[in-house]
Amino acid sequence: MRKPEIMTAREAVKTIKDGTTLAIIAMTQVSASTSILKEIERSFLEEGHPRDLTYVHTCGQASAGKPGGMQYIAYEGLLKRVIGGHWGQSAKMMDLITENRIEAFNLPQGQMANMFHSMALREPGKLSKVGLGTYIDPRIEGGKMNQKAIDSGYDTVGIVTVDGEEYIQYKPIPIDTLLIRGTYADENGNISTEREAMVLEILPAVMATKRWGGKVICQVESVVENGSIPPKDVVVPGVLVDAVVVCENPLEEHRQTYS
Repeated sequence: MRKPEIMTAREAVKTIKDGTTLAIIAMTQVSASTSILKEIERSFLEEGHPRDLTYVHTCGQASAGKPGGMQYIAYEGLLKRVIGGHWGQSAKMMDLITENRIEAFNLPQGQMANMFHSMALREPGKLSKVGLGTYIDPRIEGGKMNQKAIDSGYDTVGIVTVDGEEYIQYKPIPIDTLLIRGTYADENGNISTEREAMVLEILPAVMATKRWGGKVICQVESVVENGSIPPKDVVVPGVLVDAVVVCENPLEEHRQTYS
């Protein structure tokens, strides 16, 4: 049976290539893979890599005035483009966007979560009436939040007609690396989430990543023996996980909240 590799955060970050697409599933501190995010920051600042990433996320992954989440990767040069649901709690990301230093695309959080299902099913994107006639509509702004996004020529949405009715097409985004978080991994890489505050869209995102042959990296509190996780508690089967990173400091880097 295929098993994921147990590795350090530093080893995991070495697998993230320059110019690729990084998706992260988290919400504020819930399911934030902080050990890995901090290592991405360290690696970029000290070694210059990874860089020029496209960062994809649904939920906001920060809290106003506090370190954590996307704050660790909000650097010009590290990021080329961000496609996300909201950034209002991340001052560093908002500065990058408003100062036109990275391309920024804003899409509805719920539609982005559903996009993972559509991508996993190999559909031609997520079709929805949500966003028609708003700034998400490509005939208005296409969710482009700054001039850099407008000038990029990159589009995340389109308009399609089905049976005479218009829909927004939320276009597929090939994912090269996905960061998720669980509570435990067994020796075969099966992931459980019993101590996580929310499961979020972990499994659909994993399946979407695998559609393009991308890598799935999961941060956990610890690795446990095979058979110790009840089958019904497995949220992500180990055959879909490429690497497991055990958090060395759960109190600080595997939190659920900022309190």
